[in-house]
Formats: sequence, C-alpha cells, structure tokens
Amino acid sequence: FPSHDRYKYKLILISLTSILVPMTLVGYISVSMLETRLKTTTASALKSMARDYSVGIDKSLEAEKRTARIIANNPVLQGYLSLYMDGHTNDDDRLHIYESLRQQFMGFSKDYQGVAITDSKGKIVTGVLEDGKEYEQHDLSDRTEVSRTLNERITTIGDVVVSLSTKHEYRDWETHKIGRAHV
Repeated sequence: FPSHDRYKYKLILISLTSILVPMTLVGYISVSMLETRLKTTTASALKSMARDYSVGIDKSLEAEKRTARIIANNPVLQGYLSLYMDGHTNDDDRLHIYESLRQQFMGFSKDYQGVAITDSKGKIVTGVLEDGKEYEQHDLSDRTEVSRTLNERITTIGDVVVSLSTKHEYRDWETHKIGRAHV
C-alpha cells in the first residue's frame, strides 16, 4: 500500500500543476490584455474630452474678447477717453469715465474682478473693481499683453497674475474667473 499512496500524491500533484499553471497563465494573459485595452480606451476618451474642453475654452475666450470690445467701444466712454487722451480734460472727466465703466460693470460684475482703462502708454486712467471701488492708477506697460494690445491694436488674453490693485490673482476656482482680456 505505501507505494500506491506515493503514486496518488504524485498523480494529484501532477493534476493540480497541469490545471493551475495553465489557469494562472491564461489569467495573466487575460489581465494583461484587459489592462492594455483599458489604457487605450481611457487614453482615447481623455483625448476626446480634452478636445471638447479646448473647443469650449476657445469659445469662452472669444466671448470674453467680444465683451471687452463692447466695453471699449461704448460711445460715452469713447467720448470721454478721446478728451482725456488729447489732454483736454480734468479729473471730472476721469470720474465720468469711471462712472460709465462702473455702470457697465454692474451688469456683469459677477463674472469679473474688475475692468480698467489704460492710456496709450499702459498706465491705468481709471477702472472699477468688483466691490465698486476705483482702480488705483498703476503702470501696466511692462505686461506683455498690454504692450501687444497697445502696439498691435488687437484684443489679447493675458496669463493669470497678481492684481496690482487687489493683490489677488485673477483667478477664483469657485467662480472660474481666470486671466485678463485687453482691448
């Protein structure tokens, strides 16, 4: 009998090995194939989402540029600005520019931290912050987008920076306020 027990154990061991090794191999190959397919599908879905977000962001930026151009082309504001830029003005005219901006700004202030007007050299003439206060008169000529706007007469979108007036970034994750538009 003892020799039969030895053969039984060997037979059981060979049987288990012949079942477990292929099962383990098939399982490993299946998991590897599934992982590859999952990575490919995920990468494709992420690329598609990124393209969709990119289109949405481009459309949003174009809408912001249009809004900035609408503000800049306000006839009342243009009238005061032309007087101010020609030097035929006083502080009252600057306050009229501020008031005109403030009235426009109240209609869309929930989306913006402020609107400011610069002179042809890049110095802020006046502007309105989201709390209704007037912008301080800072020199923005060292900002690349301001220089491009002034030199090329185009609307530009600037990077996120710390505001000279509020000392905060032009970014708010809850309200999605990001960047700056220059006309």
